[in-house]
Amino acid sequence: MADRREKLLIKYLLDEIPNVGSILEVGCGSGHFTRWLNELGMRTVGIDLSFPMLFEAKKMDTIDLVQGDALKLPFLSRSFDVVMMITSLEFLSDPVQSLNEALRIAKRGIMLGVLNRNSLLGWQYRKKGAPIWDKAHLYTPKELIDILLKITPGNIKISYRTTIFPFFPSHLALPWGGFIGMVASWDSGKDTEYDR
Repeated sequence: MADRREKLLIKYLLDEIPNVGSILEVGCGSGHFTRWLNELGMRTVGIDLSFPMLFEAKKMDTIDLVQGDALKLPFLSRSFDVVMMITSLEFLSDPVQSLNEALRIAKRGIMLGVLNRNSLLGWQYRKKGAPIWDKAHLYTPKELIDILLKITPGNIKISYRTTIFPFFPSHLALPWGGFIGMVASWDSGKDTEYDR
């Protein structure tokens, strides 16, 4: 149920960016969202630092996968329409550097899917006490917006929605929703600092 709501939210926000044909998913893990985006007809490449996760992803499908670091993406500038990070920003040692790299690679926008620190869902994950979640840095929508505004060019448009799982079947722009979907987009015809 949560997976379905997250996918509906991601699709809704992706539709705000015109003409998306290619996506780089940073921190793709087992390729769950990479496969789904391919099924939607987008050329999608998944990248992850973990070879075991990429091995699992490859066993499940023939999606395009690359082993690499989110802090230094092995792609030319503006080589994908959108760079997506779904539940990966929380685990990166330098989230600002990874977002700067995403900006360098993206032609039209960045899509984030992040667990909300101010939500019941975020509290449940932290309470689990599993080693992976002890190391995670959860964000609020305001924190993500502040980071994006500091590092993005002036012509940026930022919008977000959150899932209200399990209480509501849709998504709204609420600061306490469980899963934050956020898109930062720009007019790909205008110059950015990476074109100069």
